[in-house]
Amino acid sequence: MDQSGGYFVSQFDPNTNGPANAGQSGGQSGDRKNLVAVSLSQVVHCTRKDDGLVIHRQKVHSLTTIGLVVSIEELTTKNIYRIDDQTRGAPVEVQYWKNDDNESMNSRYISPPPISEKTYVRVIGQSRYDDKKPFIVAFRVEPITDPNEIYMHFLEVITDSIVLQRRKNETLSASMNNSMDTNSFSMNNSTINAAHMQGFTPIQKTVLNLISKADPMSAGITRQEIMSSIPAVGPNEITKAIDFLANEGHIFSTTDEDTFKATDS
Repeated sequence: MDQSGGYFVSQFDPNTNGPANAGQSGGQSGDRKNLVAVSLSQVVHCTRKDDGLVIHRQKVHSLTTIGLVVSIEELTTKNIYRIDDQTRGAPVEVQYWKNDDNESMNSRYISPPPISEKTYVRVIGQSRYDDKKPFIVAFRVEPITDPNEIYMHFLEVITDSIVLQRRKNETLSASMNNSMDTNSFSMNNSTINAAHMQGFTPIQKTVLNLISKADPMSAGITRQEIMSSIPAVGPNEITKAIDFLANEGHIFSTTDEDTFKATDS
C-alpha cells in the first residue's frame, strides 16, 4: 500500500526526550511507520484518557501537527507551548521536556528549540490526557519556514483520516465474512487460511500474532525475540515479514527500530 499521507512513511526520526512515564526514550528511533498527520481538533476530541489518541477505532502512536504558537511558558524541566490551528477545540498545550530521563540523576539536558510566539511550528509527539484535558508530549518542535508546509499538512490530515477509515471498514468487513464462514478447520489450518483471507502469508500472520501478544505494559517485542520464537524460519524471511507489516501500518517501532508493537493491540 503506497499512500502519500504521513501515516505510513515518516519524514522524521524523532529524538524522544520526555520523562520515562510518558513512554519515551532518550535515543534515536528508526522510521516511525505509525506517524499520523492530525489536526488539533482530532487531538482534543479523539484522545481518550486510557487509550490515547484513537481515530476510526485505531490507536495513533505518534502524531504530527502544525499550529501557531500563542504562548510559551518556560519552566525548569520543560517548556509549555500553546498552539492553535483554527480547528474546533484549539489551542492545545504542547509539553517539551528538557531532560531525556526525568527520573535519572544522570539525565541529559536538552536545549529547547528556538521558538517564538506568533510563529508556526510543527510538532511531532504523542497525545496524552490528564485529569482535565488532552495535551501533546513532544518529541520535536521546529519552526515552519515554508508556508506551503501548512497547506500540505492539512492535505495529509485528510489523506491519513481516509486511510484509517478505509482500514477500519476493511477490518469490519473481514470480521463479518469470517463470522459467516461455517467451515470447520483444525487450529493450524484455520490460522493459515485466515492469514491468506486477510492478505497475509503464514509467516506474516505468525509474526503479527507474536507482536500482538506482547505485554501491553512493555515497549513491545524485539526482532531477536521474534526470531527466537520461530527458529525454523530464516532471519531474512522474518525481516521481510516485519517490513511488510510495518509498511502496511499493522505494526510500529517503539523505543528503537528493532522493537515493535501491533497497531490494534
